[in-house]
Amino acid sequence: MQEYMFILGRDPELSLVEIESYFQAFKINHSIKYHDDKIAIFDVDQINPSKVMMRLGGTVKIAELTEDYEYYGPKKAITYSVGIIKGDDSDFLDELKLKFKKEKLKAMFKTPVKDETQVMPSKSANLDLEFLWNKGQVYRVVATSNPKEYKERDEKRPAFDALSAISIRLAKIMINLSQAKHEVLDPFCGQGTILQEGLLMGLNVIGVDKDIASAKENLEWLGKKYGNKWKLIKGDARKLSTNIKEIESVASEPYMGPYWERIPSEEEANKVIKELSLLYLALLKDLKNVLKGKIAIIIPRFKTKGGRREIDINSIITAAGFRLYQPVKAISMPLPYFETKSRLERFIYVLESV
Repeated sequence: MQEYMFILGRDPELSLVEIESYFQAFKINHSIKYHDDKIAIFDVDQINPSKVMMRLGGTVKIAELTEDYEYYGPKKAITYSVGIIKGDDSDFLDELKLKFKKEKLKAMFKTPVKDETQVMPSKSANLDLEFLWNKGQVYRVVATSNPKEYKERDEKRPAFDALSAISIRLAKIMINLSQAKHEVLDPFCGQGTILQEGLLMGLNVIGVDKDIASAKENLEWLGKKYGNKWKLIKGDARKLSTNIKEIESVASEPYMGPYWERIPSEEEANKVIKELSLLYLALLKDLKNVLKGKIAIIIPRFKTKGGRREIDINSIITAAGFRLYQPVKAISMPLPYFETKSRLERFIYVLESV
């Protein structure tokens, strides 16, 4: 087995749960050796780090434990960096400088910005070689995320509304939490972001919504390069089984009520909660008839002038024949996904059939 360090993103628990879900889905032999709010260290069998990085949404970097400090590129002048996780790397830096000198490499050291190991991908620094130092052990960065690519994909697609679209990062995370291997369904597909990312992962994707125009436009645009393994159904998410007989997995941010520019009253929130409770119960009961695997779904909680109000989602889950799934035993589900100032607070659930 090879030891890998995963540099976790801004939601470290969610990032760790995503990695674990991915490994479970593809039955990759692994064990967690250590994790905190910045990193997770795994022993893993036979993975392609670049392929794993392309799949994950919540990981910033992947680095492998190494004693190999060679540079394998064609350049005679390189830029390199050493990110410090924990400990003092001064001896290692001296060793590197001596090695580059012997190899007659013109090597320029780039000092990492604060917390670069956690939030700044290597590509943003145009590095040719990067190591991470952790308590006397050296890890060679072998794959990095590329937020610039996400931004370009968002902005270039023909139908895009930043206020209503789920982020690409979260879309990828939700798909992985659903443990999709072959296909994924989004019963509230909207602009089709989850479907888009599923298609890029090589999955068959199915989207349902009352208005599929934006999703159709985006998937046709994407399909010119990445294929046409997608299907859109204009319809009601509560009646999926009329058009879908079997589906492997579900990933979705469902309808969560109207957009409020102000904090709602308790009465307004309670009215929406009643509406959503009926919607989610009908959805899950119908999914029970066609689902083979897991559901990754976002459930809202509302801030009101009188305090927070939430859906009794646990009763709904039980009544529909599901239960909460916990990919990592040490991390309780659901997981929050919102900022302190958010009026609408999102919680990510993973469900499995009872």
